[in-house]
Amino acid sequence: MVKSPKGVSSGLPRTGHFSFTRPAEPGDYCILLTPAQDAYLERLRRHQMDLQMLFGGRLPEPTHLTCNRFEVPDKKNLDLLQKALIHRLSKVTPFTLKPIAYIPQYSPLRFTHILKWQVEEDDNLRNLHRLIEEALEVSSSTSMYPRGWTSTLVTALEEIQPVKLNSHAISIPFCDPLFTVGEVLITHIRGKNDFQPIAWIPLSGAP
Repeated sequence: MVKSPKGVSSGLPRTGHFSFTRPAEPGDYCILLTPAQDAYLERLRRHQMDLQMLFGGRLPEPTHLTCNRFEVPDKKNLDLLQKALIHRLSKVTPFTLKPIAYIPQYSPLRFTHILKWQVEEDDNLRNLHRLIEEALEVSSSTSMYPRGWTSTLVTALEEIQPVKLNSHAISIPFCDPLFTVGEVLITHIRGKNDFQPIAWIPLSGAP
C-alpha cells in the first residue's frame, strides 16, 4: 500500500518541496517524468547550458522531475508496478511543464548542490501523480512521499557551487514551456550518481 514517510506531518504542503526524515539512499526506486523527443527538448538544452555558464556544474541525464520514491518487498512487485503503469499511462497524453521559480538544493545522497526549477501544478500533473499512486498501491509498493502530494521540482543542474538566490536573482529568463512530459522512467538507486534504469514507459502518443 502507499504509505506516508515516517515523521512527515499532515501539515505539509501538497506541492513543492520539503525535507524528509530519511533522504534517498541506495536500494530505493524512483519514478521520473522525462522529456519527449520534440522541439522543446533542444531549446531546453540550450537553456541549461546558459545556466551552466552562470553556475557551473553539469547537466543531468536525463532532465527529469522525480514524482515518487518507493520501496518494493520483492522483484515481483516491481513487475506488477510496471504492468500497472503501462495500463494507466496508455490513457495519458503528453503535456508541458511551466517553470515558475529557480530553487537551489543540497542532495545528501550525492553530497552536492543542485539547481532546480519549480514548475506550476496543474490538472495534468496532479492527474499523473494520482495514476502513479494507484499503480504503487496495486503493486503493494511503499511510497516515501505523502499521499496526494504533487512533486513540482525539476533538476536543472547538478554539482553547482553553493548559491543563495531567488527568482529575481537570475538574469536568464525561464524556458517556457520547460519540456513536454513524454515518458515515465523507473530507476534503481545503486549509489552516489549510480542510477540503474529499470523501465521506460511512454505516455499515449508521445513522439
